[in-house]
Amino acid sequence: MKKLLMLGAILVLGATAFAKEAAPELENQSEAKVTVKARLVAENLVISDLEGNPIILDFGKVSKTRALGTSETKTGYMVRYVGDESKLTGGDTQKLAMELKGTTGDYVKTAVPVTLAEVSQEKDHAADTFEVTVGLNTYEGTMPAKVDGHDYAEYTGMVFGTLDHAAANPLKEGKGGPTTLAALDSGDYIGFANLKVTINGGKDFQ
Repeated sequence: MKKLLMLGAILVLGATAFAKEAAPELENQSEAKVTVKARLVAENLVISDLEGNPIILDFGKVSKTRALGTSETKTGYMVRYVGDESKLTGGDTQKLAMELKGTTGDYVKTAVPVTLAEVSQEKDHAADTFEVTVGLNTYEGTMPAKVDGHDYAEYTGMVFGTLDHAAANPLKEGKGGPTTLAALDSGDYIGFANLKVTINGGKDFQ
């Protein structure tokens, strides 16, 4: 019996020693999940950022203690026409018309106000908010002809965002009226604008 107990102890000690010996190698290894996704759309005109991803206008970190001046950001966007060019009017000149819609209102050919709302707020309480302005570098363009070797034509433009610290019209939850950015909760804020593109006065795309 003692021999069996001794043998068991030796095996346990050996396994422990092996585990400790192998640990340093595992410390230099890691695993991460890669999420792969795509959205299939039945559209001839596809709008995205310059890499084919959703358009994100990111101000990054903004100091809410500023009462003057502006914070600005910009990003590129891309419009690809993948349909049959023979079905379009206008021949080699395919005119594009761009419009924006902010948090409220209709589509317009000018910059629009967008309300950013606090992402993480207390349950059952309204989020703090403030406004920024989103605009485009131009609201008209021309879609070039398809390049040899590609089944699409491509147009690129710019989206701009401006935060006027003196006129952000921030609303503090529960206060019922405009306040200052400094009074708002620190954290992440998000809002949405819509970009619509129309080719040759025909069907529009968002």
